[in-house]
Amino acid sequence: MTPTIRATIAALVMIISVMASAAPFHEKRFNGSDESWAIVPSNTYASFVKNWPDKDQSVLCAVIKSPADWGDVFGSAPAMSSNRPCGPAADFYSRANLLVVARVHTASSSTTPSFQVKSIKHHTHSTVMRYVYHPPPADQSFSLTDTLMIAIGKQKSKVYFIENGVKV
Repeated sequence: MTPTIRATIAALVMIISVMASAAPFHEKRFNGSDESWAIVPSNTYASFVKNWPDKDQSVLCAVIKSPADWGDVFGSAPAMSSNRPCGPAADFYSRANLLVVARVHTASSSTTPSFQVKSIKHHTHSTVMRYVYHPPPADQSFSLTDTLMIAIGKQKSKVYFIENGVKV
């Protein structure tokens, strides 16, 4: 087995084990109260972030308020699993929205999360999500999309994403 194949297999095993260990997100249990929020593990839905011009826009930020918004950002990948939905149920959006941040980076064998939520604060005319992005050490020969998805109460105001102290 070549070193490249061995490294690829090791990276895939690591990714699968991290995904399997994530706590499940139960959209029916999420109440969407004004101050509540929950991280949605990337393996919750059988979908993937669609390509965007990441050379021009290194970070993708989106507020998903409807199934149509979901379809603009995510593509279905039903082959990933037959028992997971491809996206949230339509009634989820009556009480909650999703904040999505995505970045493309070189794959890593590190299991340290790339994103860390610092705070989500609701103000009179806006909501501000502050998070830290730690690019993982690039020790593999392929790229992947890393995604942070947060369920929050239904938003009527503008949402600002602050990464490492800078508005994106």
